[in-house]
Amino acid sequence: MSSMKGEDVLEYAIKNLTHRSLRSWLTLIGIVIGIATIVVLMGVAQGVKSSIEEQMEVFGNDKLAVVPITAESMTRGAFTGRGPTSGKLTEEDAKDIESLPEVESVARIIIGRTTIEFRGVELYSPVFAGDTAIFGMWEDYFKVEEGRYPEEGESGVVFLGNDIANKYFGKNKIQVGNYMTINGKKFRVVGIAERIGTALSEQDDATIFIPYEDGKEMFKDVLAKGEVFTIMVDLKEGADANEVKEKIEEMLANNHHVSLDEKDFTVVTQEFVMEVVGKVMDMLTGFLFAIALVSSVIGGIGIANTMYMAVAEKRREIGVLKSIGATKKQIIVLFITEAAIIGILGGILGLAFGWIGAEILKGFGVPYVITPELFVFALFYGALVGIVAGYHPAKSAAEIPAIEAMKY
Repeated sequence: MSSMKGEDVLEYAIKNLTHRSLRSWLTLIGIVIGIATIVVLMGVAQGVKSSIEEQMEVFGNDKLAVVPITAESMTRGAFTGRGPTSGKLTEEDAKDIESLPEVESVARIIIGRTTIEFRGVELYSPVFAGDTAIFGMWEDYFKVEEGRYPEEGESGVVFLGNDIANKYFGKNKIQVGNYMTINGKKFRVVGIAERIGTALSEQDDATIFIPYEDGKEMFKDVLAKGEVFTIMVDLKEGADANEVKEKIEEMLANNHHVSLDEKDFTVVTQEFVMEVVGKVMDMLTGFLFAIALVSSVIGGIGIANTMYMAVAEKRREIGVLKSIGATKKQIIVLFITEAAIIGILGGILGLAFGWIGAEILKGFGVPYVITPELFVFALFYGALVGIVAGYHPAKSAAEIPAIEAMKY
């Protein structure tokens, strides 16, 4: 027994588990649920992060967005799904920003919800209204599949996302040159975008974009005079985004009669978005740690109970092992190996169920990424829970006197 090899220990542990297979499977439930939950949440979090990073590459570091929301609200809203508007932006703000020497162009954006109708099918949908300069900023994102972008000075025209043109009105596919009714007014379709088709582009593929002045008139009853929802800013080549951001913050804080510490708006840069994503990921990591802690306690209790029962059932066998020279350390290793195998099996099954759950979510358009690190974590975490939970039962088995154990 003193020369017992690693493969002998593994064989012994597997044999014991197969002899009480039902109990072993029931023991796995807590670990499986915990790891599967972590795999799904982490996979979705990584998927969302990757999708945002892809969109930020298109957004570029030469563009800014000014929104009437505080930075704190944006971070909280990214995690809770709510980001309350803090203040108001105005057309005067947009003019002042456009006057900066580093700014190439500015686009004012208004967003409202209203009825849209095409060939008898009516929907209630968001409508975006903005200056045509926006298409120069987004030409790599909203690519034209058919027709063209609206041109400066046009009115009564609309540019559509691919899904709104091809899916939202049943069998009625909208084509360039067709007319549709928006808030009771006829608009001629001048362009349809290529389908973006990314995990986070569902709203963008359903875009209904009309000229700024049309939107201003359409939503005049719900907007304050001169109010805009967002100001998009395109910078000249070589301009430093952070320097321009600081200039805009000082300018608008003065316009809004607030201090920089109390500003009721946020100037969004590529760097800022990734910073917010990082904060949200930190929050999610803490949440996942709590889930992991709860699941480890539940799974650990199950493994510990199983191992205590195994020790009680195998007291005589433990006595025989000791009588032929097994040391306390070897007895501990035998039972800890058994507990670790249970934990690793829980990790493997948790991965499998987590992957299935992620695939189901994918069918609903939820992005996810399962990384190799997540696989390693699941197996390591399962084994660790097994080892920690199995140590005390293994130690108690090693402490049983050989003569006393042989009586059973």
